[in-house]
Amino acid sequence: MSEKDWYTFQDKKQDGPMALASIQERYRSNSLSPLAYVFKTGWKDWRPIAECHDELQLTVNELPPPPPQEIKERRKNAPRATVAGKIIVHSREKLEIAKGVNISPSGIFVETDLKLFKTGESVEITCKLKNFDKHFRTKVTVIRVSEDKPKGYGMRFEHLEKKIAAEIARLIDQENSSSTAA
Repeated sequence: MSEKDWYTFQDKKQDGPMALASIQERYRSNSLSPLAYVFKTGWKDWRPIAECHDELQLTVNELPPPPPQEIKERRKNAPRATVAGKIIVHSREKLEIAKGVNISPSGIFVETDLKLFKTGESVEITCKLKNFDKHFRTKVTVIRVSEDKPKGYGMRFEHLEKKIAAEIARLIDQENSSSTAA
């Protein structure tokens, strides 16, 4: 196969053939949308670019964030509350301290400049958060790595005690009611 065996499709326009390096460059410079599709000679069908980071030899950190409208929609469907406090990450026989930024019934964003995890990794954390009656420990899966400000990790709770979930829901309701009253 030739080196130029890649194609892109975005904004109702197909482009290619091109080399893999061209797609990587366009993607990293945000001239290729995360909503675009890619095709490689030999594949049966087009694939969403967001599902092809391995084939495109892009690390998760290089993948651009979803479009702002998609983020707004996600947040509307999954409300969260701002939290402050320490997150103790139990990782590879050592403890790392980070801080919580926001929390939802399904997960937490942990802010840290340390490079600790990869997407898909499962770890235990202890959350010592203000506004909570007591700290809690739970297992999470890393679902997002953010190199933007704030730097850190989006983590999905694998299991959460009902009492903790209720406390999170209370915080979200409290924050939403105070923001709509303002």
